Amino acid sequence: MELYYGEKIKKFRAENGLTQENFSNQLDISASMLGMIEQGTRKPNERIQEKILNLTGISYYDETIKQIKKEIRDITFNYIASNSTSFTPKNVTKLVDALKDLYDTIDDTSNTKIENYLSANGNDNIQLMTYNLINLLKKYKRESIYNIKNIFYTDANFIKHCIPVIVSVLRNSSSLIYKNREIPLYRGKLPFDIKSNTIKELLSENYFPDKNKFAYVIQDDDMFPKYQKGYTVIAMECDEKNTSGDVILSINNSTPILRKVSFKNNSVIVEAYNSKVETELYSKDEIRILGQIIEIRFFKTNSN
Repeated sequence: MELYYGEKIKKFRAENGLTQENFSNQLDISASMLGMIEQGTRKPNERIQEKILNLTGISYYDETIKQIKKEIRDITFNYIASNSTSFTPKNVTKLVDALKDLYDTIDDTSNTKIENYLSANGNDNIQLMTYNLINLLKKYKRESIYNIKNIFYTDANFIKHCIPVIVSVLRNSSSLIYKNREIPLYRGKLPFDIKSNTIKELLSENYFPDKNKFAYVIQDDDMFPKYQKGYTVIAMECDEKNTSGDVILSINNSTPILRKVSFKNNSVIVEAYNSKVETELYSKDEIRILGQIIEIRFFKTNSN
């Protein structure tokens, strides 16, 4: 679980057996002010920030960046989910390219670069998606309780640092399962280099912490009736030499398929739920188990 500034201070205080009164005395502030800082309703001034850092090692700046990063990601997720029909693989690739072009036009001093770029690129679907995302982020910047101006200085600089976070959401999974929709995502490489800067972590950390899970859309019906074409299975990477049950596997480097596997001595029994598909026997070296199936979902998929 990711903890942010106030929660981390509260956790530190509890772990060290300090009451709010004890700890507030060390900080030379009132217990009620400490309570508001812990609840996130009061921003400590720089003097208090420095005292807290010296006593606890907890940085207001670092924890604020983590919070901002999470909220930018949440905004991106909500936007994608509410516009899921537009997020086909082709459109997502175009969107990433548009974000790359926008990123390259922004400098740290000009707030008009963003509007000029969006205006110059026509009112097509991708431009509109980009425009809406940028406006959502600007709205967040205005309403945020954090002193974002001191971190990013200008609107343009803030947006420039947000773009890689958005792209990281778009690129770090083959599909995003969210609010009962399946959204195909960008599979290419990050289209720009992340420069060394004071908030490098904000730009470089991937959204998806659990890299062991992935989604797979069923193309055929050879596992019918349990798995039908159009269903999506959620799989988890596994120890392929010691896994049995329903899996996604590749036989002799062929296209991945769904099968039920069990092991007998040095052989692997591979079968389908569809009685028309014959059960087959392979050596362990002939198959590669890509993932153990842990969940079945059904979504309205977009064939584009």
